[in-house]
Amino acid sequence: MSNDTPDGRKSRLRKTKARLREELRRSEERYRELFDESPAAIWVEDWSPIKQMLDDLAWGGVKDWHGYFNSHRDQLKMAYDLVKILDISQATVELYRKESKEQILRMSVAAAVIDEELDAFRKIVLAFLAGQMTVDIESKDTAGDGSEIIVRRRVAMPPKHRDDWSRVIYAIEDITKRARAEEEIRKLNEHLEHRVAERTAELRESEERLKEAERVALMGHWQFYVGTGGLIRSDQDVRNYGLEPGQMAPTFEAFLQAVHPDDRDMVKARAEKALSTPEPNHYEFRSLWPDGQVRTILTKYQTVLDDDGNLVGMLGVNQDITERKRLESELLRRERLATLGQLTATVGHELRNPLGAIRTSMYIVEKVADTKDDRFTRSVERINRSVTRCDNIIDELLDFTRVHGLELAETGLDRWLGRLLDELEAPEGVEVKRKFDAPDTVVMADVDRFRRAVINVFDNGCQAMIGEGREDTGSEESSLTVRTQERDGRIEVILEDNGPGIPLDVVPNIFEPMFSTKGFGVGLGLPVVKQIMEQHGGGIEIKTSEIHGTKVCLWLPTS
Repeated sequence: MSNDTPDGRKSRLRKTKARLREELRRSEERYRELFDESPAAIWVEDWSPIKQMLDDLAWGGVKDWHGYFNSHRDQLKMAYDLVKILDISQATVELYRKESKEQILRMSVAAAVIDEELDAFRKIVLAFLAGQMTVDIESKDTAGDGSEIIVRRRVAMPPKHRDDWSRVIYAIEDITKRARAEEEIRKLNEHLEHRVAERTAELRESEERLKEAERVALMGHWQFYVGTGGLIRSDQDVRNYGLEPGQMAPTFEAFLQAVHPDDRDMVKARAEKALSTPEPNHYEFRSLWPDGQVRTILTKYQTVLDDDGNLVGMLGVNQDITERKRLESELLRRERLATLGQLTATVGHELRNPLGAIRTSMYIVEKVADTKDDRFTRSVERINRSVTRCDNIIDELLDFTRVHGLELAETGLDRWLGRLLDELEAPEGVEVKRKFDAPDTVVMADVDRFRRAVINVFDNGCQAMIGEGREDTGSEESSLTVRTQERDGRIEVILEDNGPGIPLDVVPNIFEPMFSTKGFGVGLGLPVVKQIMEQHGGGIEIKTSEIHGTKVCLWLPTS
């Protein structure tokens, strides 16, 4: 009998349905077994109502979902409330420390939504709208016992549900311990970073204070390493050589080039001795700046030894003591002047009377002795000249040690200087040339004192060209050129001779009182000139050459 009858077909259909129901039941049991027994906490939701709400909003014209949810927080909360929970795994129950799924469902319905949870929901919605169907979220949550937990949720939407959002699956992981450990580490790192920042700021402040102290004291520090030959210098130490930081190479050779040429051998010998004799030391040397300035440096240093007593380097400080040396020299000069003043007052008083007696006696002898003997006449004249010279020396000493106040008056420079030169008589063989270039210049000067300064320099120039040591210059005539000019805020009177010049070993001492290379006088000529010019707020500058002679510039300020 054939089974292809209506009853047969119904029978086969019933069997097929029964078999499919059985397979579906078994599949459901396997899914439920896997779902409930999975160690991973799984949470399944239906978001299709949310999808419908979003579609309606899009139909209404919403395009900027970020801006919309920022300004419509209530709509975001409404969408959140549309979520339908479909299933919860047993691991989720245990993660939230509940006794059953029903308790979790009741907790979810009754719990108030915190801002952090709503922000996490917003992030997921925006990701889904952007086509990102897997999102990782970390947020705080509350367990069944009321304790706070931190969970990581991987939220995914299966491909076949992306049209209606009917399935959204959460894989939930309790990361409370790890998150709290990370938070502790983060706080510790922040604390350490804060302490490092504080210490760095303190070190920077200390370094700035050190730099400022070095700048004020003109003191720099340096370190030398024997192994590498490297030399590290502070910024101020480099500035002590007229350079800016970075302009001096970190080598001993570069440093030596900044030392005055006359002191380099001494400095090199000292350095070699220091490397062989490990003991503290100090000495002075001169530096030569790029602009020609010569400065005095005091260096103090000590060697550095390792644990075995081997030399590994040197530490030292360099201080520019140029100003201190100048003040010491000025103090010494003032002390000498004070002594000279006391001596001058005594000598002037003690010699004036005998000299007066000698002059009076010689006058009487000259009148009484009625003789035509030339020898007698020359002797009397010689005595009178000597008395006059002694009087002049006493006058010079008293004038130098007693600083007079200036009686300033407006004076037309070129006209006044022309009249002065008319009065002066140059020695035979010396031509005086005038090159005045300040016809309208008026100076404020004490004409008597300024006159003395000009005459002193004039006489020195003439004496240099006719005195001993004057070499034969062939056809060149002896000449003294007197010039005036106004430049760079200064009014200058320049006297330039073509004599033999001042010996270089004498130049450093020419302004020292009582220093003289002449066979007469007391060496107060140029010191007096310097004193007069400085009283006027100006100065004296001298340039000399054994070939071209000497140029002396007496200058006054224009103001």
